[in-house]
Amino acid sequence: MTGILTKKQYRASSSKWRKTLLLQRKKSLRRFIPPTRLYSGKTLTAMLAQYRLVYVKPIRGSHGDGVMRIERNGSRYSLHHGTAIMRGLTLAKLLRTVRKRTGRRPYLMQRGIAMLRHRGRIFDLRVVAQLDRSRSWHITGMLARVAKQGRAVTNGAQGASIHPVDSVLAAHAGSASRARTRATLQRFCLSAALELRTNFPFLTELGFDIALDSKLHPWVLEVNVRPEAIPFTRLPDKTMYRRILRYRQINRRG
Repeated sequence: MTGILTKKQYRASSSKWRKTLLLQRKKSLRRFIPPTRLYSGKTLTAMLAQYRLVYVKPIRGSHGDGVMRIERNGSRYSLHHGTAIMRGLTLAKLLRTVRKRTGRRPYLMQRGIAMLRHRGRIFDLRVVAQLDRSRSWHITGMLARVAKQGRAVTNGAQGASIHPVDSVLAAHAGSASRARTRATLQRFCLSAALELRTNFPFLTELGFDIALDSKLHPWVLEVNVRPEAIPFTRLPDKTMYRRILRYRQINRRG
């Protein structure tokens, strides 16, 4: 936690659903947002008919808690939650199980992305954007999070390992492709930060969790309004960690 947002501000800006709707409004950002819907049994059934892979997530929450990965295999389904995997489920059994796990908490559903892998494990990227003294956005950190074996999420709280971005992309792209991917990520995150701050003027930093598909196209999985800096301490080079802390000090002073 950064200590910058009040509880009221955090509550106002923490809804994954609301942030998704705001980003989808802008045409230039929309192509980076996976199809997302509010959860219901009927809508989940429709999404699974359209997509082979769907994630079900709490609208509010962190560290990957409560996230479910659902995969369709013919007329049967598998459900991955934490380290538990249920296979060969009928649609009726799947819907009952998901409903039991969601309870009364509001959830959303997101089309699953066939994420790139590092040594057989899925990974995503965390990109941090922060305001400077002149109230302009800058990309101050970028790293890769590789999921623990057997996990469906890449959160550090669930055992993910931290790596420099180029070290995980090297097996998938040459130096020129990696540079283009970084440039695309930076343009998107800066534009998205501007859009979100228009609606939440108290925001001073954001953490974007981004998946890459086989064509290196970025897909935004989540936007965090209180991104943790600790993962950056696990990189060999601590430059980005120190930069993030420096920008936080600037924003605390207002």
